[in-house]
Amino acid sequence: MMSSTAGAPSMTSMPLLREATLNDYEAIVALEQANGLKPRSREEWARFWTENPLYPALSGACPIGWVLEDEETGRIVGTLSNVPLPYTFRGRHILAATGRGWAVDPAYRVFAPLLLDEYIHQNADVLLSTTVNGLAEASHTICEQTRVPVGDWARAAFRVTNYNGFANVALRLKKVPGVLSPLAAVALWIKDRLGKGAALPANPSGWTVTRSREFSKAFDEFWIDLQKAKAGKLLGVRTQSVLEWHFGAKAKSGGLRVLTASGSDGRMAAYAVLVRSDHQESGLKRMRVADFQSLDPGSNPALIRAAVEVCREEGVHALELVGCELPAFEEWEAILPYRRALPAWCNFFHSNDPVLMASLHNPEAWEPSSFDGDSSL
Repeated sequence: MMSSTAGAPSMTSMPLLREATLNDYEAIVALEQANGLKPRSREEWARFWTENPLYPALSGACPIGWVLEDEETGRIVGTLSNVPLPYTFRGRHILAATGRGWAVDPAYRVFAPLLLDEYIHQNADVLLSTTVNGLAEASHTICEQTRVPVGDWARAAFRVTNYNGFANVALRLKKVPGVLSPLAAVALWIKDRLGKGAALPANPSGWTVTRSREFSKAFDEFWIDLQKAKAGKLLGVRTQSVLEWHFGAKAKSGGLRVLTASGSDGRMAAYAVLVRSDHQESGLKRMRVADFQSLDPGSNPALIRAAVEVCREEGVHALELVGCELPAFEEWEAILPYRRALPAWCNFFHSNDPVLMASLHNPEAWEPSSFDGDSSL
């Protein structure tokens, strides 16, 4: 979301507020980059809509976003993108939308709420804002958005999976000589072995875990069973086509790992999606649990063990889960002994439908993960 709220000089005229178009790409990405946001290539940015399985059916009813335009120069000085997402809840189809890339030129930030107001009052059943940073948290709270009532979305849990690499990054950040890295790695390894959360669950018999970098047709069958089992939850659609679109950028970059667990009958019982989310500035190699769904808890330990093994084999420094105290991820959190604070509570929602909004205030309506909103797009 917006990268800064620094003071702005006074303005003499209000910018034009209009819907964004795909032709605005160059101006939008330039503004995002100028405000400290990581830009996407034209292809990656456009595919939020052009390859979105839901978008054609909307017939333009869901804008791709909004921009603020200086009427004198025609320069885009503010932007907020808007991505439609298919969800289900209690047997009905739900149109969700998520905002991303909220950036405004410093001189025009007094008008930034205009973009958020368009986002809040659009024609969608529910709005999911899942990457809110510390500078945008207050604005989302003021603009009627509510914290997701399940989990702690101000923290992340993680496990060290490469002690030498992790220690080297940690010491470099603290400006400690790298020669001490091997000693720090050993000390961290011993600490983990003596503490809680280091032991992996026993490997259960009868389950086969398959590793892949793509989604098979089996996900369509799994989705049919999943939405029946979790009909009372607000649940993002997870068909093969939606998953391929959702994780398309990660797949293209080589940062996608799909783990599926099946029993003796060969049917998928659970899956986990891991995505690379490296911290470029520090050199930390990080894998995140972007999604996890299970129809048979007996298969969960096999998936969890496989996820750790993938990280170890690939030299990834840490396996991370954004969000803590999530009931659906209890077994994952048990093997992730460390916690780190996030810049802010990052997960908010809103609905203009009072009945739906009241239902979503109930924690039982939620099973949130990093699949929701734009967390892993």
